[in-house]
Amino acid sequence: QSLVISAGGDILGSSLSVYATAGVDLVVASGGVGAEFLVLEDLLTMTASMDLSQVASSNQISFNVYSDNQITAIEGRFYLWATYPKVKCCFKVVDKTVEYDIYNTDAALDKTEILLDEIYVFSF
Repeated sequence: QSLVISAGGDILGSSLSVYATAGVDLVVASGGVGAEFLVLEDLLTMTASMDLSQVASSNQISFNVYSDNQITAIEGRFYLWATYPKVKCCFKVVDKTVEYDIYNTDAALDKTEILLDEIYVFSF
């Protein structure tokens, strides 16, 4: 039987990104080009847990502390977009937007560095 209590989450996060779009509007539709670019994103997470499953049998409590830092850099896409009217149910007209990727790049840097991964066992 396992009894583990844990808590954790994002401690600190930051992101720097750029978004741009340019287009032309016609009478019925519009279209253009766009770009989304992630320059840098950093996320620090931490989790702590306590395992009480060995208290009765071995008189032990174990604690685990884990922390990592996730860095992503230089990622983005360039795309074409178009918006046009579309007839839906009951003759309702809504604007529909479609996008087509011209260039999509994965991150040049996508790394997770483990900062802390420790287990402490206390016997009593």
